[in-house]
Amino acid sequence: MAEGRAESYYDAYYGMISALIERNPDRPFFVTEWTDPRIAEGYRRVPTKLAYRLTKDPRYLEQDFPSYRFRPWRNRVDPYAVKASEIYTASLLARARYEEEHGRLDNARRYGLAALDYDPRISESEVPDFPLHIEDPIVEVLRSYAALRERVREMKKPTSSP
Repeated sequence: MAEGRAESYYDAYYGMISALIERNPDRPFFVTEWTDPRIAEGYRRVPTKLAYRLTKDPRYLEQDFPSYRFRPWRNRVDPYAVKASEIYTASLLARARYEEEHGRLDNARRYGLAALDYDPRISESEVPDFPLHIEDPIVEVLRSYAALRERVREMKKPTSSP
């Protein structure tokens, strides 16, 4: 497919999806983190559990605290379990940022701390070589958890008074 033709195809596709959303204002629409930003341009993406709710309403949108159920295999490195951990954590951290932006600091902290519950607790040295080098993204995820644990430790340190 020629480059110009492909681009017009995508423009039509994104336009169709956006029109579907725009013409149904009373229906909730959700996208995932990786949805192309050309879909529903002009809408806010509010982190809502494992997705983002599309809205034009600038007000804060409440949600019940999620109760995800996830039990990764222990004593083995499973790339799919690591990916699931990453998705749960990303959704909780996105909601923590949203809560913080709306001045709900207790909620933000609760979401941030809950994100640590999905740490796969695997050390980099435990990650074997996988086909297609999929160990590299696994190691990146493990490093992001290490950084998150460090931020939480820093938050818990008492501040010294002058």
